[in-house]
Amino acid sequence: MRQIAIDGCGVAGLTAASLLFQRGMRVSLRAEKRATPHPMIVAVPQDSLTLLQEIWLLPELTLNFGRRLARRRVAWETETFESLDATTTVFDPRDLAAALFDELPRGVKAAPSQGANEFVVIARGRSASETETVIAGARQAVVGRMDEARLFDRDAISIASTSVGWLFASPSPHGDAAVMLVRPGERQCRDQAEDLNHATHRIFGADAAVECVVGCQPNFTYPIGEGRLRIGDATVAMDPLRGDGVGNAVRSALLAQACIGAGLTPHALEHFVARQALLFVRHVKQTIDHYARCRHASIWRGEIEMMRQAIGLVVPLIRPAALRFTLCGRNLVASHPNGRSESQKGSSQKSSQNPESGGDAKLRS
Repeated sequence: MRQIAIDGCGVAGLTAASLLFQRGMRVSLRAEKRATPHPMIVAVPQDSLTLLQEIWLLPELTLNFGRRLARRRVAWETETFESLDATTTVFDPRDLAAALFDELPRGVKAAPSQGANEFVVIARGRSASETETVIAGARQAVVGRMDEARLFDRDAISIASTSVGWLFASPSPHGDAAVMLVRPGERQCRDQAEDLNHATHRIFGADAAVECVVGCQPNFTYPIGEGRLRIGDATVAMDPLRGDGVGNAVRSALLAQACIGAGLTPHALEHFVARQALLFVRHVKQTIDHYARCRHASIWRGEIEMMRQAIGLVVPLIRPAALRFTLCGRNLVASHPNGRSESQKGSSQKSSQNPESGGDAKLRS
């Protein structure tokens, strides 16, 4: 029986731990319970929330600490806001991780670490300092809080282009409004609070309090190494404009447990690398398209060029031969030229969602 160590206690790490334990593997956690890198909310589209609920068997996951919103208001190519129907649930990531941690099988929490004999699944989050990381830009997010009463619509996420960056604002589960200004790397020398308040005043006529500043550019870190596998943000970190971090975490954990369940064969690992590289390239191409279409596109020229360069570095990892597998339920399946499929290992467990399908949460316009 293989011993697996999960390095990370976010959605990706906890989902991988639960799925691998269900496959009969010994699983231990290496990270502290309920750790989170910053206090920003996460916005989860309905398809990703449904997948998360099905995997964890938690149909009422949102009742106690999530906040469901019905619309998305977008002012991107013009100053005028357009209202779009889009069901999204916002969470405090600490509450979401705590809820999943509490649902882990007792054997996972109590499993002792075996040190050098373990295979490590790394799910620590963004890896911008890693030497193997391709960084697609230098932009950063200034995260803050604002009075919810200043929002135009308390049942909607608002996204707007401004002269200092693009602004995200949403009602939060805590009764206030979470705001985030994503600004290009060239503005890092400018005052954070001044830029955030310029944007919130321009859109909402209100001040916001800065809580933290975090990097938010897309990153790709080569996902496999000797005795380890990276999942979630640790291998593909997404831009919040087009990204679905929770959906990426869940789907990455699903694919990782299938590859581990298949015995970590060279073909399975090659597939994991190619699939993550393809996800990154598609995500960055979509992100470039949206930044290029905003009415303040000139401030994003440098970021767009860095994203294009990153695509060029990652594309060679997408080997068509490595993409001949897919997920059937929770198992890796090889497709044959005659259309038949053959499971790599383990019993099939059906899911109503395709775990390899992508998800882009923040902007649909």
